[in-house]
Amino acid sequence: MKGLNPLEALMAAAAEQAEATVKPLPLPAAQIMELREYAAPYGQCSFKVGDVVTPRPLAPIRGVGQPHLVIEVACEPIRNTDGDVNSQLFGARLDMRVVGYHPTTKAHAIGAHWVESWMFEPFVEKA
Repeated sequence: MKGLNPLEALMAAAAEQAEATVKPLPLPAAQIMELREYAAPYGQCSFKVGDVVTPRPLAPIRGVGQPHLVIEVACEPIRNTDGDVNSQLFGARLDMRVVGYHPTTKAHAIGAHWVESWMFEPFVEKA
């Protein structure tokens, strides 16, 4: 990385590292199987208040592997139709409220938020 200033060199190294850590997608048939598996619980919240859950491994949310406590299950899901139609949150079917730690903050704050239950699974503590 000759000829680059230190910031440019650092950014280039970070970009190379990011590219090296991206896994290739599975074959289309495997993708379809996994999508069906992930979509199966959609619209059927099987959790109840007091359950300890964690985001599923491929869920696009933080906290995979971390415990979250179910504090509310919506009788009627909340539909998010505000904002940008290209946002992942647009049209979300928010049917469960969880509380958990937010490890990205300095104080490791605890907060509650609405989620789509299909993105969660029961929490199992690793030994």
